[in-house]
Amino acid sequence: KEVESSTRRLDSTRRRLNFLPAVPYPTSTLQGVPSATSSVTMNESDDSPKYVKLISATGTEVYCERSIAISASATMAAMLTSSMREAEENVVRLPDISGPILEKVVQYMYYKHEHSNSTGRLPEFKIEPEIALELLVASNYLNC
Repeated sequence: KEVESSTRRLDSTRRRLNFLPAVPYPTSTLQGVPSATSSVTMNESDDSPKYVKLISATGTEVYCERSIAISASATMAAMLTSSMREAEENVVRLPDISGPILEKVVQYMYYKHEHSNSTGRLPEFKIEPEIALELLVASNYLNC
């Protein structure tokens, strides 16, 4: 019985590793982050955009402050601070990461930014067990 349960979990994990959800997820707006329909403002100090658009494998568009994306993810920093297409278009396409996982990664980037200088006990960053493996793979790819 335990082997059957483990096999089902493994099969489920294998299906999820392709990063495409079995059912469509609604897009949600992260607190403090503009929605996909919001206008993207420019930094006042220069001509660079303040937000970067992240597009998941499922077409979910999530906006993240460019400075937070660069500081939280070495992969995004490389994409957005070089002469790569992502830096020129200010759009990062992530074809291996589903919408819900991308949203959780961006939530973590904001959490990391908010608590990076904390000296006390950090509040819990809640991760649902069913997305933990996908989230680990995505965070490893993004190096955040």
